[in-house]
Amino acid sequence: MKTSRGASIGHTIAAGLALVFLAIGSIGPWITLGVLSRNGLDGGNDGWITLGLSAGAAVGVWGYFSRPRRAQGWWLAVDGVIAMVVGISDISDVQSRHATVFGINLSPSPGWGLYLVVGAGLVIALVGVSIARTTPRRAAPVPSASEDDVVIVHPEDSEPYPDEVPSA
Repeated sequence: MKTSRGASIGHTIAAGLALVFLAIGSIGPWITLGVLSRNGLDGGNDGWITLGLSAGAAVGVWGYFSRPRRAQGWWLAVDGVIAMVVGISDISDVQSRHATVFGINLSPSPGWGLYLVVGAGLVIALVGVSIARTTPRRAAPVPSASEDDVVIVHPEDSEPYPDEVPSA
């Protein structure tokens, strides 16, 4: 199903939901240790980056909805890939942290916010590629013809076209 301007409603809804989940994941817990957690916006974490990527995805989805172009699809694809890279990098960072307190090894685990960032980034990237591949290229404008440009020639006429020069 498409809008009157040609934007796919399915693409718009999928990307819109994914960017909302990306924003939620950005402010959700990124590091958990028992009952303690730290969200993506605490202490200059990368949640600010993914929250900005969510805003960038919103601009891309709005642009696609209002005037569908392939560029919005590629914008969303790049936006989603960057969000995934940030999320995967932070998951790796959290999993590499270890501390020993009173002889007890403590290892934090990634919070649900990080997994939500990676999943939403993947959906945004896939929808972006789909938009870029399914949105038709803009056709070249067709020049309009005026009455002076139109010449009707019947097969029985032996007159040459107006712009042809008769051979001597």
